[in-house]
Parts: sequence; C-alpha cells; structure tokens
Amino acid sequence: MKSSHRKQFDFNAHTLYFDIEKTPTKGWAYKSWEANLFDIEEDWIIQSISWAWGKHGKINVKCLADFPLYTTEPHNDYELVNILYQEFKKAHIIVGHNVRKFDMKMTKHRFIIHSLPPIGKLNIRDTLTMARKYGFISNSLDNVSRELGTGHKLECGVKDLWKKCHDGEDKYWKLFKKYNAHDVRLTRANDIILSSWEDTLPRMSMDEVCPSCGSKENEWKRNGTKYYPHYWRQRYACIRCGFTNIYSAPMKNEWDLND
Repeated sequence: MKSSHRKQFDFNAHTLYFDIEKTPTKGWAYKSWEANLFDIEEDWIIQSISWAWGKHGKINVKCLADFPLYTTEPHNDYELVNILYQEFKKAHIIVGHNVRKFDMKMTKHRFIIHSLPPIGKLNIRDTLTMARKYGFISNSLDNVSRELGTGHKLECGVKDLWKKCHDGEDKYWKLFKKYNAHDVRLTRANDIILSSWEDTLPRMSMDEVCPSCGSKENEWKRNGTKYYPHYWRQRYACIRCGFTNIYSAPMKNEWDLND
C-alpha cells in the first residue's frame, strides 16, 4: 500500500472526550421511587461540562457559575451548551462513558432547546459499550477504572452536591468541577486501553503512522480485507499496540476493472 494513497489522521486533533453533569427534573410526585411527576416545576439543565482533545490534551471544565449570565439567570445553561456545541463541530470522534444513552441524548436535547442548528452525523465511541464485551465485574466507570488500574471516581464528600450548587451555594462549585473533570480523565485513560482491542472503530487511512502509538508500516500486519460493491480495502493491525483499524486506500474490484 502506497503512502500517497493514504491521508494522515491525527487523533489528538480530532478525538473529543467529554462528560456532562446535569440537574434532576424538579417536580411533584406521590412516590419517591420511579415517581410519576404530576406537576413539573423546573426542567433539568446542564450544570457543568468537561472535555479534552486527544490522548494528551488539557482537560477543560466549565460550570454555570463561570459566566456573567449566572448572576441574573443562574439556571440558564445556554453558555455552557454553546461551548459544547462549538467543540462538537470540530470533532471527528466523540468519546465518553455511557455517552450513547446519556450524555449525547442530554446534550442534543439542550442543543435543540437553545435552537442551535443540527451538526450532522457524529462518530461515537462509548467506553461503556466496549467494557460490556470484556467481562468486567461491573461496567460502571468506577469499576472499569478500578480493574484497569486507571483510578477511581472521586468521592464528593458532600451530600446533595448537585442540589447545593443548583440552589446557589457557590462555595461547592469548585468541588463540582473537580468531580466532572476527573470523570473525563478516567474515561480517556480507559479508552486508550479498551480501544486497542476494538475492531469496530471508524475506518481511517494513515500515512504510515499508527494513530494509537505512532508505529510505522513495517510494524503492522495484515488483518483481513473489507469488500464494498465496487472496491475493497486491505486492513492492517499494529503489532506494537494492537490497534486494528488501519485501512489501505480503496482498490478497484477485479470484476470492475473492465468497466
């Protein structure tokens, strides 16, 4: 496979790790467990966001209290949501823990509520989905991190931390942000380990460099062939780190050579 047929893909520039923290919905109910609200006082909002680019990028974190709007509209999450929206527009792959069923749904909901234009299809990698394939005792972020040796979720040490921040007890926001950012730190560390075992990552054409460890083409091995209606790709795996989704440029199928 010739390097001229491949385009280098930079994980650090295009992979976004993120996590959100949100308030519960505030309302009235007759039961405390799996309650059916008969009156909603206040819809949920995003309280903080944390994100980082690539394997070594800085972990950023913002909360409602970081913006001037907080002084007049403490429960307006537009500025937080807009930051995340702008980051999403730059991302090629978005990674999180339980990101498909929680973070992405919640985030897109807020995009819609704030009338932000659709971004289009996003490539998602969920460390929860990956963890379910490998027999962890529990697939929670805390347990997967423990078993992989990447750490533990932070203990808040404060009862009802989310409620205290929502109710305006500003001294707790610093702890809230620390908790949020640490989840991104764990997710990224877990993803680096788990993704090297995956064979379902988005297909990427490389310029003789493994996106996971930087190895050269002479450290790859053939790893199957992918056929399409009118072309095929040779697939490679990195011997050094195990990354399995390195693909050649499209090659014309034999039965189409005379077309």
